[in-house]
Amino acid sequence: MEIINKELIYGNYTHYLTDSFNGLYLVYSMKEEPYSNVEIDCINTIIDANYRDIIYNVVFKVENLAKTSEFTLEITEVVARGPDLLVLSNILLTL
Repeated sequence: MEIINKELIYGNYTHYLTDSFNGLYLVYSMKEEPYSNVEIDCINTIIDANYRDIIYNVVFKVENLAKTSEFTLEITEVVARGPDLLVLSNILLTL
C-alpha cells in the first residue's frame, strides 16, 4: 500500500490518480474518507481544505479485472493564519 503525504496550507489540492496507478480499465473509489471533503472526479481527487489543524487519512481503492489495490493519502490541514495588521504611512491605528 502506497502512502502519500500532503500538507494543505492554502485552498484546495488536486491529486491525479493516474500519477499513482497505471493500467487498463481502472475504477477508482474511496474506501475511507472521515470528513466528507474529498471527491473523485473521473481521475482527479479534489480535497477541500477546511483548516482544522488535523491530520487524517483518505483511503482509495483502485481495481480492474486483474487486481484490486489500495493507497492512502495522508492529509495535514494547517490552521489558517489570522489577519495581518497593515500600517499605512500617515494613519495611526490604536488597538
